[in-house]
Amino acid sequence: MLCYDGYLTPQNPRNQQHCIGASYHRGQTETAFSAEDQRQNRQRLVDCFPDAQWAQEVDTSANEARCGVRCATRDHLPMVGNVPDYEATLARYAQLAGQKEGCALCAGA
Repeated sequence: MLCYDGYLTPQNPRNQQHCIGASYHRGQTETAFSAEDQRQNRQRLVDCFPDAQWAQEVDTSANEARCGVRCATRDHLPMVGNVPDYEATLARYAQLAGQKEGCALCAGA
């Protein structure tokens, strides 16, 4: 995985393709393909590697994409576990709003 102002996955051995991405639009739940998002994903790759010929050669003209909705925290750090019942979570943890000491951070395995 190559991470920059986006990402590029290793080549998939089944179809010899890579994935690039990812677009993010806060609050958007539409999962339809967007040619403009695809163009911007490619352009970010080119912009981050301006001297790399291979970046210029990435072809997104087939307009193939995997589109979906992902959850994100305000700081865009990864989350772990099941998606909670939002209202129940707010009620259950309301008392923690003023008690930041002792809160745990899951930084991954």
